[in-house]
Order: sequence, then structure tokens, then C-alpha cells
Amino acid sequence: MRVATPTRRVGAPTLDFFVVGAAKAGTTALHHLLRTHPQLCLPEGKELPYFVTPRHAYYGSPAEFFADAFEHRGEGQLCGTVTPQYLYGALLGPDRSATAPDSPETTIPGRIRDAYPGAKLIAILRDPVARARSHHRMSTMRGIEQRPFDLAIDELLAPGAVAESRLRPDETNGYVVLGEYGRLLGGYLDVFPREQLLVLFQGDLEEDPGAVCAEVFAFLGVDPGFRPPNLGSRYHDGGSHRRFAWLDLTSWQRGARRSALLSGLWRRVPRSQRRRLLRRFNLVSRRLFLWNRVAVDAAAEPDAPSAETLARLRTHYREDEECLRELLGAAPPWSEPERPA
Repeated sequence: MRVATPTRRVGAPTLDFFVVGAAKAGTTALHHLLRTHPQLCLPEGKELPYFVTPRHAYYGSPAEFFADAFEHRGEGQLCGTVTPQYLYGALLGPDRSATAPDSPETTIPGRIRDAYPGAKLIAILRDPVARARSHHRMSTMRGIEQRPFDLAIDELLAPGAVAESRLRPDETNGYVVLGEYGRLLGGYLDVFPREQLLVLFQGDLEEDPGAVCAEVFAFLGVDPGFRPPNLGSRYHDGGSHRRFAWLDLTSWQRGARRSALLSGLWRRVPRSQRRRLLRRFNLVSRRLFLWNRVAVDAAAEPDAPSAETLARLRTHYREDEECLRELLGAAPPWSEPERPA
């Protein structure tokens, strides 16, 4: 196989590939594995959700943002990001278009296509029911979710709630809709050719990470024979609670924004310095978040989902699963076998 050898000037503002999600489906492990390839450049802090909102507070264009984010890349490296927020589909924030919220120009896939039409896309998927459970557990651990799983799912499956969650997904209403992979990937195929999308599965990454990495490397056009030295390492295991509930830099940041004094002082800092401080803050915040989690003990978990809730979720995903089956040309691995009539 011929391996791509880009000759682009170092520092050129472009992006070659996006791992778009799904959240809670092995994106962190994939990020750490891809970062070891000498022909690839990924940021240490994983997510770069520039395209999630209509505009950025400190950057006027994607070229400016990504040139800053990848200033450390080496000669000829392909640049990419692992950002599960990109599988939300809808743009977030109050200033997005209210007239046509689902048009390609006002969606995350549309924004990415407009900036980097030749970029390759990678999605890694997980059984949507297990994904919803893991997502709820993380929100509970972070203190932003107080509802038990059964109650949260019951409310999110209520009439009108699904449509609202699809339009305005967030950390506590996306447990269900962020597992609608057929719908979400269909949004990317509305604006990107099918050959630019690679779909992976979390189970395959856990069972044979070397084979999955070789498939990704070949798709990106870099040396597929490279073996990451961290194969078999585990990253970001689910957590049930935090060691110290008060140790959350993100909540501190939200509190600082509400302070007129601190906000005024922050605005006096030069914009270039604010950018550097924010990059460093996000990296430290993520490292602290991972350290502060206590691994989940499934046997001792008090909020176990009921069989009824799990069955309702399976029923909800059935139609979307058919869309995903058509997109992939095969049934996803969690699909139930067809029963004889």
C-alpha cells in the first residue's frame, strides 16, 4: 500500500481528519492510540469543539483556531482531533440560526464541510443503550444530574422531549438522542461523500485494538504497519463518584464568569494571552477530572436500570438501527437477531 507523505508547510492552518464520536464509546482510548503514530498530530487535551457553536469568543475563523491548536506539529504530519461533541449534530448556543436550525449550513457537519471539505471522518459507536447508561453515570458523578436513570429516561422519552433534545442536546438531555447514530451520521452523509467516513465499534477496539488502529491508519493514508506502544492500555474507565466533590475546575470557571470583578479583570488580559491560558486551563481541568474519578463498581451500583427501561430504550432505537443498517450495509454488532415469524 502506498503511504501518503504530505509536503505541506509546517504551520499551515488545515485539518485532515475528525474523529466525531460517539461520546462514551471509546474515543479517549482511540485518541491516545492515534497520538503515538509519528505521521499524525493530535492535541494532548483531546477535544477541540470549535464547530459546536456558531462562533468562537477568541478566534475569528477555523484556520486561525486550528493553526494555534496545532502549532506543535512536525513536518508532514496529518492533523486531526477526537471531539465527540461533533456527533451532537445540531449547533449549540443561543445565537445559532433560529430560522433553519436543521439546514446543512447551520449544523455541525455543515460547518465542518464548509471549512474542510476534504477532511476524513471517523465515528466509533457503542451499543446505544449501554452508551446512554454510561453517559448518565458520568453526569451523576459530575453533580449535574440528580435524577435516577429510570426517571431520566422516562422523562426524555416523553412526547415532545425527544424532539427538543434533538434540537438542543446537552449533558443531561442527550442520553437518548446521542445514541441515534443513523440519524446523526446521516447528517454527515448529507454533506460528505460516503468514502470519507469510516465507522468503527467500541467492542472491536477493546478486543483487538491493533487491528482497529491498522484500519484507521490505512484509512488516513499513513503507515498501517505501525504498532502503538500503548496497545492494551485502558483510559477513562467509567467513574461512579468523585474523590473530592468540590474539586471541579469547570464549576469554578462558571462561578468566575458570574463575577463582575473577575470578568472585568479577565477582559483586560490581552486576547493572545487569554488563548494560551484557556488552552492550559482546559488541559489541567481534564487531567484533574480523570484523576478525581473513583472507578464504578457495577456490583455495588445503587441506581441499576430496570428491565422495563432497558426494553423501552431498545424499542426507541429500533427505527434508527434500521437507518444505521442501511448506512453501513450490515447490522451493527448490538443488533438483535431477527426472530422467525
